Amino acid sequence: MRRGPNQKIGGTDMIGILVIGLIFPAIMEIGLEEYRKRKSCYKYSYLSRHLKQAPYVFMAAFLLAVMSYHYISYRLSIYQITSYIYSDKTVLEEPGFDLHLIYRSFCGNANTANLYSLYADAAASGFDSPDPNVRAKSLLASLYVYDGLNYPNTGPFFKVINHAKQDNNPVVQKIFVEYDCSYFLQCQKV
Repeated sequence: MRRGPNQKIGGTDMIGILVIGLIFPAIMEIGLEEYRKRKSCYKYSYLSRHLKQAPYVFMAAFLLAVMSYHYISYRLSIYQITSYIYSDKTVLEEPGFDLHLIYRSFCGNANTANLYSLYADAAASGFDSPDPNVRAKSLLASLYVYDGLNYPNTGPFFKVINHAKQDNNPVVQKIFVEYDCSYFLQCQKV
């Protein structure tokens, strides 16, 4: 299947690669053993030894590749957030991040909770800046990554909301009112 430029390798593709890499050497080894038994004068000891160890090497290489992929994608997602916050874009442009989710599940609540736990600190990092545009974009990024399904009462999101409530910049106040951020403060007290 051909992939477009924005399509990623999914979990089923990774499982298929893993199965092929583990099963194919095992089938080859069984075939060589059967061939060796039939023709005892011809030995495949060198090739057979490598095929016996191939599943272990492939598994280690596969795990290393998957862990590297997740780490690099995670760091690129943090870079997306911080580059949006500190960029020259106007505050009117809402964030549209393509954040990498390490958690592989079918539960939407767990997915949003994991996004919040991974990226909330990066989104809130710009709110201590003296630049009001950076503070406003940090508030927008924090609203973007906030777990709106589970409404957690902890994390850097509430620090940003509390500071935004007291911020004297009209852009930050406009975002605070427009997104009804006082509702989040009421949810925190409950």
